[in-house]
Amino acid sequence: NGKIDQKALPEMEIGTSPQFILPTTEIEKKLLSIWSEILNIPGKNISVNSNFFDLGGHSLKATILIAKIHKEMNIKIPLVELFKRSTISWLAEYIEESDPSLFRSITSVEKKEYYPLSSAQKRLFILHRINLDNTNYNIPTVLTLEKDFQRERLEMTLKKIINRQESLRTSFEIVEVDPVQKICEDTNFTIDYIEIGSPTHGPTRSETESRKELQEIIKNFIRPFDLSKAPLLRLRLVKLHSQKKLLLLLDMHHIITDGTSQQILLTEFLDMYTGKDLPRLRLSYKDFTGWQNSRKQQQLMKQQELFWLRLFSRQPPVLTLPTDYPRPVLQSFEGASLNFPLKKKETRLLKDLAQKNDVTLYMLMLAIFNILLSKLSGQEDIIVGTPVAGRGSHQLQPVAGMFVNTICLKNYPVAEKTFVQLLKEVKENVLEALDNQDYPFEKLVERIELPRDMSRNPLFNIAFISHIFKPTGLSASPGKSSKSDTMLKPYSYEYTISKFDLTLYALEGSEGPVFSFEYCIRLFKHQTIKRFIA
Repeated sequence: NGKIDQKALPEMEIGTSPQFILPTTEIEKKLLSIWSEILNIPGKNISVNSNFFDLGGHSLKATILIAKIHKEMNIKIPLVELFKRSTISWLAEYIEESDPSLFRSITSVEKKEYYPLSSAQKRLFILHRINLDNTNYNIPTVLTLEKDFQRERLEMTLKKIINRQESLRTSFEIVEVDPVQKICEDTNFTIDYIEIGSPTHGPTRSETESRKELQEIIKNFIRPFDLSKAPLLRLRLVKLHSQKKLLLLLDMHHIITDGTSQQILLTEFLDMYTGKDLPRLRLSYKDFTGWQNSRKQQQLMKQQELFWLRLFSRQPPVLTLPTDYPRPVLQSFEGASLNFPLKKKETRLLKDLAQKNDVTLYMLMLAIFNILLSKLSGQEDIIVGTPVAGRGSHQLQPVAGMFVNTICLKNYPVAEKTFVQLLKEVKENVLEALDNQDYPFEKLVERIELPRDMSRNPLFNIAFISHIFKPTGLSASPGKSSKSDTMLKPYSYEYTISKFDLTLYALEGSEGPVFSFEYCIRLFKHQTIKRFIA
């Protein structure tokens, strides 16, 4: 009738913005110091009633925070409690009421001729032995360097990093019947150098011709590794005259590195190149494998094993999406990818929805992805794989190596549920899975005795991967503006590997999330993936 419907309006909430409160107890002061280090925010800017996740915290940083608190305060906090008590004051209350849980530090193993493998390394070693000529587990990177990079200094810096990080000097072989890793004291390491479009070698090429030639060089650069010969990395400098660029091509085998390690190595490279002295590493990857294989750690894993065996007590379903081509008898890794950014309005709506339901953007996107997979497959029992850093101890943060583990996120987007109901369940399931993230995926596959199927990945064939690092620029001193911010930048190139049928990548861009579908081209057409995106 043209009048305001007063009854339909929400109740007015009149108040002031949250007051900035300084820490008062010793526990609060200690927590403030830990938060400041992990979030990379000066302590003076953190109030004891600030929310960890509003300050830039996410699942990985939450795991690091819990490990750091355990090490320094001998209190083990479940991840679910951190989500419930996401301020310093609430955490301090929980710590005061908790019983001590003695932190068991990882110790250095005695020097030997060779050492056992970690669970993840064993699986990669076996996969490599099945097909010695594959590059499915290579991790290539192409970076643009500043034009004034000094080649000799770059080589010297890289040799220092190889000497510092033992995983870069590690080779693999079989002794009697067991695969083992061996640390080489010295490696013959050299950097290739190529020029494209140099005026001294005939007429100058166009930018299109140079880029085509570069793509061919990158393609040929990514080739199989012989795991018995260290180092399991190769580098090449490419001078691109038409674009006046210097590119660094880096290829490593996954058995000695993972995503977090790549970031560690690049950060260390910038620090050492700019003359910064790094503290000596107290541990190396072989110490981690010794710890993981120790009897005490195996006993601690029993509780996590029970969680995963309960979750998969029934035969897990095979998620079957409609494909354009028949599934090959042997799993194909031929892939392509398609990117799509979110608009500012969509991003704002997502963030508002996440905040309103007290979930992270990761949980929200996972819930939406589950619905898409359910609609496409007609199934309501969905398993999605996702990687976790696998660095449960804070002592392992600066060490490079193959730590990453895979966890399976099982959710039920049943048609009768509301979206909010599903989102609440996804949050609970993610937190439970993360609290049990140290149990090796390889052992889970062994324990639940899946039917052998060479056409699929075991347990799941769809993955969701959220990249937490900035895609532009790598800073030697995160959070501080320096010349090194622009020294290395990722260079876009075509990479034609897809480890799963379909993988959704989420990347934090400058204006919000940027997504990418990586897909197997032996199963899906380009047009089908465009439809999935829509």
